[in-house]
Amino acid sequence: MVKAKFIITATVCTMLSPAMAQSVADFYTETWENGVTRNVVEDYNADGTDALDDSAAFQRAIDELTQKKNGGKLMVPTGTYYLYKVALKSNVHLAFEKDVVLRPLPRGGFLFTAGMGNDTVENVSFRGIDGKVTADFREMSPDTKVTVINLQNVDNFLIRNMRTLDNFTVHSSIRMNVADTDQGARFARNGFVSDIDNTNAHVGYGTIQVNAGKNILFQNISGSGGVQLRLESGANFKGEIEGSIFDIVGRNISGSNGNAVVMISPHCRKNGLVDIDGVTSHSSVHAVRVDIGDTKNGPTPGYFDSNSRVSNVKAFYGTTAQLKHGHFRWIPPELKSQISRQKNPDGSSYSGPAAAAIKYTCGGTGPGTFKVKLENIEQIGFEYQPKKILTPADEFRKGR
Repeated sequence: MVKAKFIITATVCTMLSPAMAQSVADFYTETWENGVTRNVVEDYNADGTDALDDSAAFQRAIDELTQKKNGGKLMVPTGTYYLYKVALKSNVHLAFEKDVVLRPLPRGGFLFTAGMGNDTVENVSFRGIDGKVTADFREMSPDTKVTVINLQNVDNFLIRNMRTLDNFTVHSSIRMNVADTDQGARFARNGFVSDIDNTNAHVGYGTIQVNAGKNILFQNISGSGGVQLRLESGANFKGEIEGSIFDIVGRNISGSNGNAVVMISPHCRKNGLVDIDGVTSHSSVHAVRVDIGDTKNGPTPGYFDSNSRVSNVKAFYGTTAQLKHGHFRWIPPELKSQISRQKNPDGSSYSGPAAAAIKYTCGGTGPGTFKVKLENIEQIGFEYQPKKILTPADEFRKGR
């Protein structure tokens, strides 16, 4: 077996707010070279050649490696592995070799989890080392709830080089949420997520959904359907929590045929800074949507820090966006006839025309309002919508 090598060289070059980090090292500390190396097939009898559940073999390997003084890396050789709720643990790095395919069991659910309990999971990674590891959901029915990785009480993590072949299933490919611990709310912090792609996402979900997270860099994120980077602090949480999304940086986020490429939605949470630079949309309803705070999951509307910004957005018009009924009001009357009468395979959306580069409903004064600085916005081919930034004053009639 050839020893795998992986070096992080990426740098965030654009100028950020003084409160924000500027290089990968400000988000994630590499511990890849520490510890021992094991192989999940040779050492733990996982079988990448059949359709049987490999979860127990993966879990035995992770449980053993986390007990080592410096942890270690678990090599996953070429093959197809069926998994359910494998718990990542501290100081363990999963390294997927060329052409690895991960598949869920028929019930769906999480393939991998990290930090769902009291104990913080530290210094973990999940990476393709000879190209992208593939999560294949194409055999799942669209109403199945399935996620590749769910992160909660995790500190110092990396996810890199992964693609999901979806079938409009429920939930995003990568999810970050709140852990209800004995010490109160805990959520994913200090992470680097890079080179992630998905296809055929459900309109209400997408590539990455962040309900809670702090100091995380998302770079080179792409996909079709849903939302590629969904910053939506919408998770219900029984304990007291003021905000759940802080110091998030996004670089080079692109998407097509979906709801939006980037979504910023606070609901009731009082959130921190978001800095997005480089958004490209092809036939999505909007390239970016910034929503006013509401009381969906709490008593008072929330917001994001008004030093937040979104820069360098390019939206290309198309007629294959995913529209829910609430989106119809943003479509000019001349184009409403192009909204399909038949639902998409996700069962929740309709195919139709893109609306505009930006939907911005958070402006003004009063509860739930806040400012996000919008810079260098471009849209191409929007014949009936000259405005690049739509506010509530720009709504057309509801419905078709």
